[in-house]
Amino acid sequence: MTINNKFTILNFIGNGKFGEVWKGSNIRTKEIVAIKIENSSSKFKILKRETTILNYLFREHVKKVPSIYWFGQYENNTCLIMTYFSLNILEYMESKSNLDVTTLYKIMKKCLNVLKSIHQHGVLHRDIKPQNFMIKDDDIYLIDFGLSIFYIDENDRHIEKQDSENVVGTPKYISYFNHNGEPNSRRDDLLSLGYMILLLVNGSLSWEEQFLEAKNFTDSNIHETSIQHPCNIERKTKKTLENILKICNEELDTYFQYCYNLNYYTNPDYDVLINIF
Repeated sequence: MTINNKFTILNFIGNGKFGEVWKGSNIRTKEIVAIKIENSSSKFKILKRETTILNYLFREHVKKVPSIYWFGQYENNTCLIMTYFSLNILEYMESKSNLDVTTLYKIMKKCLNVLKSIHQHGVLHRDIKPQNFMIKDDDIYLIDFGLSIFYIDENDRHIEKQDSENVVGTPKYISYFNHNGEPNSRRDDLLSLGYMILLLVNGSLSWEEQFLEAKNFTDSNIHETSIQHPCNIERKTKKTLENILKICNEELDTYFQYCYNLNYYTNPDYDVLINIF
């Protein structure tokens, strides 16, 4: 099957929040691409949002995100064709044995630099997890901006805080504050990144089993989520994490101390966080 007379679909990769992901190629250059396909009748236009965010970041010269090659309608579907990445951080970890903490900290610093670059341009990712950080040529790229939003309004002011019973993201990595009804902020992307690195360092998270059956929370199934959801748990509190980290990991303890003390409006000092590692 050929899209826009330029891209051929090769094989199925998996299902996403919006629909399907396929591996494809540029007919002329043979470059491998990722093809996201969303039914045009879908109530929530995840791919349109992702395209808007990525095009904006491209114009702002943010480098470590996917490039868009084409976005448009094909038959009864909306299609987004973009950079293909073959290896995420979780897969990379599983392919290696006995990665030392120093290597993990190098990965953490690169992830922090990517977050810094998108946050400085007014964008929150809202679905930080190891599957969304890709490794290519010894660099780290952040993908899957379908749930991303701008936290700065048209007047360059921070959007006002409004408590909500809805949470968005992947349950295992959603921040403690989001579970308790607070809206997403830069702090929450940073905390999700901390949970992710804690998983890679320790091999597991103390709350992991509670999320095995939980679905991803997205704008399209938001009715399923609330502050009463069992994901609102005490194992993500600052005190609980302190008790774990003071024993096993001083750097991550310092990182979490900083992030848990941020408020909704605070502009994080990313260089301080990077220097921890």
